[in-house]
Amino acid sequence: MKSLLTVLCILMLSTVAFAAKPVIESNGADLSRIACPFEVTTYDWDFNTGDHGFMPTVCDDTGGAPVWAYGMDTNFPGMNLWATVLDGDYPTDSGEALVSPSFMVDTSTNLVQIVHYFDTEFSYDGMNLMVGDVVVPPMEGYSDDELSDSTSYYAFCVDGQPGFSGHDLDEWVMITSCFDLAEFEGQEVALELQFGSDSSIQYPGWYLASIVVGGTQPVGNENSSWSSLKALYR
Repeated sequence: MKSLLTVLCILMLSTVAFAAKPVIESNGADLSRIACPFEVTTYDWDFNTGDHGFMPTVCDDTGGAPVWAYGMDTNFPGMNLWATVLDGDYPTDSGEALVSPSFMVDTSTNLVQIVHYFDTEFSYDGMNLMVGDVVVPPMEGYSDDELSDSTSYYAFCVDGQPGFSGHDLDEWVMITSCFDLAEFEGQEVALELQFGSDSSIQYPGWYLASIVVGGTQPVGNENSSWSSLKALYR
């Protein structure tokens, strides 16, 4: 009987905690979406044509439910894409990253353009791009400076990090974001697209249509043809 009373008390306290969870509105930032100023394109990962070797992976040693799936979603008819759950909302306590094939960063691969859509609980849940242990911001900045900064709630993988968050975009309209990888020049890197959520309230999540990696100038001497340059990255 004592054990039953203890369980009931915990459930009652949990219910009160969830009911009292404050609603955080968008920070009101009007962020202009910026496309990458490519001079050359090195990798064009159009997910409508395949998954391009991207792989879901653990990004938080303390836990996090897997979310990433590849295929079609009814909200984007006729398109294959990567999404945090197809045709549904992401689960509570989720946390998983999607990792790209690796590549060397130079002047032909120092820009990353992502065409995507996101819809999450603002501030508590969100996503970002990491390279190694560095969070890379888009040129326009992230919509939240510190995801899930509440001591009562924890978003696996992205807790306390800046990231995309909220649902103030045009419904089911893809946007474009550009990321600058210049600080990693000379390094072999992989893109890690992290997603995390806390213990309550879910939304559709994050949808990725394509990722393009390119740069500000081709690699090689003045006599190198573009065809020969492309062959270096096949």
